Amino acid sequence: MHIRRAAAKDLSDVADLYDTGRQTMYQQNNTFQWNENYPLLEDAVADYERCGLFVVTEDETSEEIIGCFSLLAGPDDAYTNIAEGSWINDFDYVVIHRVAVKYTGRGIATYMFRWICENYPNVRADTYKANVAMTTTLTHAGFVYCGKVVGHDKTPRDAFHFVAL
Repeated sequence: MHIRRAAAKDLSDVADLYDTGRQTMYQQNNTFQWNENYPLLEDAVADYERCGLFVVTEDETSEEIIGCFSLLAGPDDAYTNIAEGSWINDFDYVVIHRVAVKYTGRGIATYMFRWICENYPNVRADTYKANVAMTTTLTHAGFVYCGKVVGHDKTPRDAFHFVAL
């Protein structure tokens, strides 16, 4: 697999991946994290404009986008206050948002998180408690549960932190 920064031509494919991710979450009884109003094409455009939108393809020559994620430099306002725990450190960090894959069970998310952890030494993420797939992926990638944060949508989230050794 190959990860690259998204190009403008990728934005509609990313929006399609958001739709696929939303459907997958609903099938897994996670009906709260993503809804018909989030994430949308506008979210992909905003992340693209911040140079924080990435896409995954089968290889360097493939045009088919099979995954996407946003990786944005902190600080993130949602991470200012953490309850029932604390962050591992207060160093500069990046935040993972809006992870979506076209196909489940093919290791795409695992590949994404391995790439992120190999390239960024201090990474934070959050997810709903009901998002068992993401919680499992984060834990297997070496992220540590740190406590609870309140997301931008004002809902509670489980907070995770990865620090390279």
